[in-house]
Amino acid sequence: MAGQYNGLQDQGFSLLGKLDWRRFTAGDSHWQVQLSDPGLDTREGTVRWGVRDRLQISASFDSQYQQRNDSGLTPFRGDSLLQLPGNWSGGRTTGDWTELAEALQPFDRSLERNNYELALETRLSPRWQLQSALRYSTRKGTGDTGAAIYSDAAAGDAVLLPAPVDHRSFDADTTLSYSGTRLHLQGSIVWSDFDNRDQSLRWHNPYIAWAGSGAGAVADDQSPTDAFSLPAVEGALSLAPDNQHGSARLAGHYLFGPRLRLQFDGSYGLTEQDQELMPYSANPGLQLEQALPRDSFSGKVATTAAKVRLQWQPHRQLELKLAYRLRDRDYRPPATATAMFPGTTRTRSGPSSPFTTPVTTCAATGSNLRRATACRTAASSA
Repeated sequence: MAGQYNGLQDQGFSLLGKLDWRRFTAGDSHWQVQLSDPGLDTREGTVRWGVRDRLQISASFDSQYQQRNDSGLTPFRGDSLLQLPGNWSGGRTTGDWTELAEALQPFDRSLERNNYELALETRLSPRWQLQSALRYSTRKGTGDTGAAIYSDAAAGDAVLLPAPVDHRSFDADTTLSYSGTRLHLQGSIVWSDFDNRDQSLRWHNPYIAWAGSGAGAVADDQSPTDAFSLPAVEGALSLAPDNQHGSARLAGHYLFGPRLRLQFDGSYGLTEQDQELMPYSANPGLQLEQALPRDSFSGKVATTAAKVRLQWQPHRQLELKLAYRLRDRDYRPPATATAMFPGTTRTRSGPSSPFTTPVTTCAATGSNLRRATACRTAASSA
């Protein structure tokens, strides 16, 4: 690879170049078209029309591509549900995975992002000016993440998984400005919405056997407590949750006179995340009497900031300042006590009775608006 972000991750010829076309017409209106590197995944372009000192409208796009690795190998198949080949026999250690070499297939750790923007800027009057923009972006590709399934607190069945990335985000902002002789104001409103098309990532446990390989059978030289060929054991973890953010800001200054000035800047923002919580168990066959504390996270973060400064210069060699600053962050997620289901010793009551092995992964909920997970418990029965 020639680099991570330059769009030259593939061999061959690419169309490079830059276009900058402008046209001025009667009435002080003008057109402008810009295009850069149309043959690469990092292309960008803008179309702009406007009337001098009065109005400007533009539409633009910007593509970004990150190629982190093009030589990765994994035995997993799938996207948000990662499965293993049907002949997978598993094993207590990676050295026991006899099918690993033939099961490996390549995957690219690459992310593609496309941004689209529609912007407006206009002068409403000699003192008032309006700016507004709408933005839509997509982010798609494959990353990686670590995960583990625990049968006890000592050690887990750890894996490095290809993680799907399929994000959508929408942003809108509007700014209104006033410029007078003494008073100058600027007020803005911002709204943002993030949507993750993949709410969770599930994977088959590679340390056990799967259908088609005698899964669930106990070998003659293996006690029930040592048996590890259990079917349908899955792990699950939540991905970045959907969330929304809105904020408003007012800033400006007022001139009482040539030596006395008041400056102020205040803002308020609210971020919300109401992602549905995942169940305790990733295995539908495991019935737990303990219910989730609630159905969704219902998290909010409110941020308030303000700065006020009064500046007075009674003499050219003397300047007095009186300032006040406020910053308040109200983050009080709902108190949650999630149940813990520790892994148990693999046992069975008789030579022909089934046995069940619950396995648990757990992370605290409510620690991050962008990512919140609950305890996951998976189990299987022979």
